[in-house]
Amino acid sequence: MIRVITTLIIASACLWLALPAAAQFEIDPDHFDAPVTTVVQPRPKQSRGSMRISLPHQQVQRHRPQALNLSPSLLFSKIMVQRKDLCKDNPSGLGAGGPRSNPGAPAKIFALPCKMEPESRNVMTKPYAVAALASTLVVAAILNAAAADPAPQTGIKNVVLVHGAFADGSGWEAVANILKKDGYTVSVVQHPETSFAEDVKFTKAVIDRQSGPVVLVGHSYGGAVITEAGNDPKVSALVYIAAFAPDAGESSATIEQSLPPAGKGIKETGDGYFFIDPAAFAADFAADIPAAKAEFMAESQVLFSVDSFTSPIKSPAWKSKPSWYMVATADRSINPDQERKMAKRANAKTIEVNSSHAAYISHPKETAKLIEEAATSAPANR
Repeated sequence: MIRVITTLIIASACLWLALPAAAQFEIDPDHFDAPVTTVVQPRPKQSRGSMRISLPHQQVQRHRPQALNLSPSLLFSKIMVQRKDLCKDNPSGLGAGGPRSNPGAPAKIFALPCKMEPESRNVMTKPYAVAALASTLVVAAILNAAAADPAPQTGIKNVVLVHGAFADGSGWEAVANILKKDGYTVSVVQHPETSFAEDVKFTKAVIDRQSGPVVLVGHSYGGAVITEAGNDPKVSALVYIAAFAPDAGESSATIEQSLPPAGKGIKETGDGYFFIDPAAFAADFAADIPAAKAEFMAESQVLFSVDSFTSPIKSPAWKSKPSWYMVATADRSINPDQERKMAKRANAKTIEVNSSHAAYISHPKETAKLIEEAATSAPANR
């Protein structure tokens, strides 16, 4: 960006200096004392750009006409040399009647005075030529700046969805359908919840299969997974849906213990896994989805390993990737105040919905809209 600004300043300075230089070469007719008529004719069988210069007929005996092969840039210089000789012999000029005394003489092109300021004897360039050169410099500078600092691309088309604890990827169906209808390529991770390392590995494997930059989305415990897996170079943005966003050294368990949620239905199996008491599942996890669906989710819930819940984050991706966050204000699985705290800490663009913990199921349109905002806003060339 600094290089772009510097280049544009230099180009503007070139234009600012060139325009006054062009203006000083303008000939003021009010300063004419007596005109010297110079006739310019094409010379037959000459290369393009050649000119014939003839002095007025009154001076034929003293100044013999001569044909000169001149490039346009040197034309005026030669005219000035002949004008100097002419004015030396006739300081007062030829007079206005000079060219009229020979009706057969070619048409007058322009006239110059015998009395001119010293600086006017320099080779003159037409103002539009100088301005054209300055404009070329400006355009070239802009193109060079654009090539040096290409604008970041936006419009990410790959979305990877990561489910949370006690659930599987099927809960993303409504969100995935909206995204696909809007032209996105959607992949759903089916991680096993057997260990944090395994869940991150499964997620990275799906990211690796994407054809380009990725928006990585996590719900609930899936937020912890994307916080670690999101360090993958293909990930351009992170979206948290009522999710954990731990800092280095934190785990989902330590965050939940620091500010406990309202729900109390989580139980241990005795062999290293957790589950939600089916009787409390709807109230604690999915209070705003159809009762029949919530009941089936309780019956088909996935056991959640203690290792997944308690393993700390090593390198939080939200510290280096832009983030978006949806707070579920009626969440009983993660305290809504804890969600706001994590969103603020991650400097995430945050929205709030009046929803249970299962916000991605009960509010699929709002969820998809937030994901699409991330996809269209985050730089794709990270």
